[in-house]
Order: sequence, then C-alpha cells, then structure tokens
Amino acid sequence: MYTYAFLHRQTSIADLPFGIVGSLQRVDTPSLSAVVETQVDLDLVQQSDDRLVQAVLAHDRVIQHLFSQTTVLPLRFGTCFVSHEALLEHLHFHDTDYLAKLNTLANKAEYVLKAIPLAPLPHLTQWN
Repeated sequence: MYTYAFLHRQTSIADLPFGIVGSLQRVDTPSLSAVVETQVDLDLVQQSDDRLVQAVLAHDRVIQHLFSQTTVLPLRFGTCFVSHEALLEHLHFHDTDYLAKLNTLANKAEYVLKAIPLAPLPHLTQWN
C-alpha cells in the first residue's frame, strides 16, 4: 500500500488527485488519516528511468496538492506498507507523535532561501 502522507482525520480534502498509476484513497483511524494508493508496483516503476522519474513527479504533485489544502506529514517517495492492517497498526502506534507534529506545523509555511556568496573583498591595509 503506497503511502503519500499523514494528516488529521477531520481534515476535509476537496478532491484527491490522480496518483502514480491510479486513484487515491484515505485510510482512517479515529484521529489520523493516511493518503494511499493501492495499485502501485514499485518493482515495475523501478524498471525504467522514465517510469521512475514520472512516479517521483506524481508523488511530489500529490504532496503539493495536499499541502495546498491542509497541514500534512509528507512521506518519502517509495513508502509502502505491506497491508491495510499494517498501516492502521503503524498509525495507532505513532498516533500521539504524529498528532503533536501536525499541531506544531499547523498554520506554518515552508520557504526556500537561496544564498549566493559575494566575492571576497580585497585586503585593505591600515593607515597609521
């Protein structure tokens, strides 16, 4: 079960975008949700550089879509759970930690800062 992100269960997402190969769905616990895609075969995706690049771009697009609507804990590309039950168990076990992280990130924004160093100044001598 390919997993994109975790979010608060009560969060309303207008429409889930298309994923790597198909539609997305939510897996819910009483307090958390995971956005997942059930049809992804990572072995097949990794057989071609073009497929892999397209999958990475699709993963990023889904995360961006979710970020535009709510606070999320994005997962790394390639994160999979062996079953629906394993994902639910993981969410239950990490419930408190993930909720705390989501609450910390609420109403925050992410920015990228690019710094370009200046050329060194010429050495100056002191006047006596």
